[in-house]
Amino acid sequence: MGIFGGRVLGCAVLLATLVGCSAQPGASDPLDGQFAPPPPSTLISGRPVAGTPTPVVSTVTSRPPTVTPRPPETAPIAATPTVAPIHNCAARDLAASSQKSSGGLFVEDDERKWISRVFLHNTGQSPCLLKGWPGLTLYGYDIIEICLPEQPKPCGSGVKPNERRPLTLVRSRVRPASDVLLAPGQTTSFAMLWVSAFAGTCIHGDVIPPYRAEIRVPGDSHPIPLQGPAVQPCEDLIEVTTFGSGI
Repeated sequence: MGIFGGRVLGCAVLLATLVGCSAQPGASDPLDGQFAPPPPSTLISGRPVAGTPTPVVSTVTSRPPTVTPRPPETAPIAATPTVAPIHNCAARDLAASSQKSSGGLFVEDDERKWISRVFLHNTGQSPCLLKGWPGLTLYGYDIIEICLPEQPKPCGSGVKPNERRPLTLVRSRVRPASDVLLAPGQTTSFAMLWVSAFAGTCIHGDVIPPYRAEIRVPGDSHPIPLQGPAVQPCEDLIEVTTFGSGI
């Protein structure tokens, strides 16, 4: 091969080499992966590329939870007890009972007198006040009638519970009058002093005790009933002590 032929061959070899070094379709690029593609938000001439959304940055502000303070705890206030008003005792507040004392003798003015105590019990719901002397009225006859078969009816005087007995009532000065405060459920007393109708010095006296009595307290005309007061007074005379001075 001459010089011309050698040059032709050399050119052919050189051409083949250049063609092989150029990129072939489907061949891998050795520079692939060494440079990252530009991001979608790359600005061209100071403006975002058309079709690329503008990122929005939202800021979330964290607030502390609202706490409602509890009111301070206070001790419960104790209820003030209601004090019932004090009023004068009336018949509706009181119940009466009587008792003849054992022996029952009281010496006054050289006379031997029997003592019959009368108890007044506060049955109401509030305290009440007593002061002074009681009023007293006697009725009927505490007797048991026995009639013989041949006697006509009625054969005797009878009980006569509504017949008022003659009575002289005297206020005793053994104890002065004073205030007596009766709480609900409490009891006070007064005394009836009398000379027995069986006494040798007695000229006139009914030996039959009364069937019932009515007691009255100052300021109230309504009676307090008392069944069978144990009195047999000479000359129908009874001394009455003040409230709270039952002897």
